Amino acid sequence: MLKRLLLGLLGVLFGVLTILVLVIVLIRPAEGPPVTIDFTRYLAHYSPESQDLQDTFVGTPGDARLLVSCDQDVNLTIQLNGQEILNPQTSIGCSNGLEIPVTLVTENAIAVVPGESISGSASIRIKQRDDIRLHVLSRVHFNTNVTDLNDYADCDL
Repeated sequence: MLKRLLLGLLGVLFGVLTILVLVIVLIRPAEGPPVTIDFTRYLAHYSPESQDLQDTFVGTPGDARLLVSCDQDVNLTIQLNGQEILNPQTSIGCSNGLEIPVTLVTENAIAVVPGESISGSASIRIKQRDDIRLHVLSRVHFNTNVTDLNDYADCDL
């Protein structure tokens, strides 16, 4: 009788330990190697009808890249956090685009003034790379909401 009781308690203890191990494994997120993600921190499009723009956006303090692409050669004045990044004397050739290293802070302010020679459209994007450890147990979906999808059809988000 005592032997049965001890075997029963041992079985219960084994079952509880098994459940505890499963709970720990399922609750603790799987940690993989860091993944480099190229975040778009800011994106705007300009055309000949565009007015001067002042805007703010959030970033992570550190290095980033300001990318300008266009469908015809343009000139723009761009200020980021009070510093002139691009002046109107710089003509941007659309065959190559333009990439300028910049430094971001948490709250960033950008001011863009389209130049007089803007005859086509131009896009300004600020991207920032970061190594992220994703604690993911299932798939992830990233979504960008836009008012008109056709305006963003040629973007490489």
